[in-house]
Amino acid sequence: MDYSDKDLKRLHWELYDILGEIQRVCEILQIKCFIQGGSAIGAFFEKAILPWDDDVDVGMLRSDYERFLLEAPKHLKPQYFLQWIGSEKHMPHVMAKVRKNGTEFREYYYRSVQMHHGIFVDIMPYDRVSDYEWVQNLQRGVLRFLTLCVINKEVWGWKYFKKSQVDRPATNRAFTCFGVLIISSLIPKKWIYFFYSKISSMFNGWNTTYYSQAKEYRDHISAVSLENLHLVPFGPLMVYVPNDVETYLRHHYPNLRRTIPKEEQQSHCPAVLKFSDDSVNFDVDI
Repeated sequence: MDYSDKDLKRLHWELYDILGEIQRVCEILQIKCFIQGGSAIGAFFEKAILPWDDDVDVGMLRSDYERFLLEAPKHLKPQYFLQWIGSEKHMPHVMAKVRKNGTEFREYYYRSVQMHHGIFVDIMPYDRVSDYEWVQNLQRGVLRFLTLCVINKEVWGWKYFKKSQVDRPATNRAFTCFGVLIISSLIPKKWIYFFYSKISSMFNGWNTTYYSQAKEYRDHISAVSLENLHLVPFGPLMVYVPNDVETYLRHHYPNLRRTIPKEEQQSHCPAVLKFSDDSVNFDVDI
């Protein structure tokens, strides 16, 4: 779907609201979360969510992330739900999300999954990664495979072996598809997630140069930057970003620039979008 200007403004209001709740809980737990990815671009150039963006991405160090998963539910207000594999049977992602009850943001690819589909903010753990590129590549390959196993337990996205549940099933990597079929059929999702978490965090006791979402090459952030976060404006909020945020962004987005052509602007394109009743107040200046 294409957003109207009004819907996008209302969606941004909801995202700021969810992010503010995450920050409130993090303050209680004495955890520092930081924005990353496209959200960090917005903070860097606009001091706000990018005008066309439809999500917010939050990062945490692994130890903080694990504490958040365990302790946040008892502190979140009733209108919010912490969604991860441990709290929702059909969760098709290896990261966590905080969703808002009474809303709906049904992503097209996952539209048929029987789970909470509220408007969400992604929360992603950051782990130390090896300084050796070949080790990074090996770790990344395993983690991406396990990610596919989790996703394809809920949405079969290939044309091979089973009836595809997506409009444009993948036609490449038949060997990978077969491996995913075997693993996702034989191993419970919580075990796959357990192995994923252990492999992601295997270098956390090492004095390496970078933290990263270990399955992504572009997400490298220097340990110095993540250990020295600083506050910047982000819409109505103040949020943490890595200390040398521009260096991180230029690694993540080599063609980083303020103005991005419409054809390069990416969004989740939900099949269904509904707002909460309290979003009638979205006209406040953000």
